[in-house]
Amino acid sequence: MSQVSPAENAPSIHRAAERLRHLGVVLFGLLVVECVIGIALAMYVSLPSSPSFLTVFTSVPLLTAHIALAFLLTVVALYATLLAMRLRVTGIAGWEALTTVFLLLAVEQGFAFTFNQNNMFVLGMVVGFLGALVVQGVVVFRLSQKIKATATEPAPSPGA
Repeated sequence: MSQVSPAENAPSIHRAAERLRHLGVVLFGLLVVECVIGIALAMYVSLPSSPSFLTVFTSVPLLTAHIALAFLLTVVALYATLLAMRLRVTGIAGWEALTTVFLLLAVEQGFAFTFNQNNMFVLGMVVGFLGALVVQGVVVFRLSQKIKATATEPAPSPGA
């Protein structure tokens, strides 16, 4: 079995980090949109009093977008976590998992708010989405640093 030196492995690490950074930027952008939608909902929309989830889900189009985007964000964050683990980009899988946990918290608090309409659940959603936004910002920054570091490493010499 041949050993691969770190210098020979640098291009694959670079490509993996670029792929994860692209996914991280998309996730970060979607989180910003989700936060803006959440702020608009908090300011301008009151939920119907019916406890039926389907009624709540279909009552306000902005609310429907907010809920659908929350589920999409959770799936994308979970995918980013699994991709970081599969690509073995050091120091990123844990951060992506933390993003997923924050999003799961926000989704759970959103469901609780839908049926109880207690403002403490709104605080839980805010903590979840803003926590995910901050952590995802850290992920994008760390991946950018990793890409810069691997781009400046010297290429292996052909005779070595």
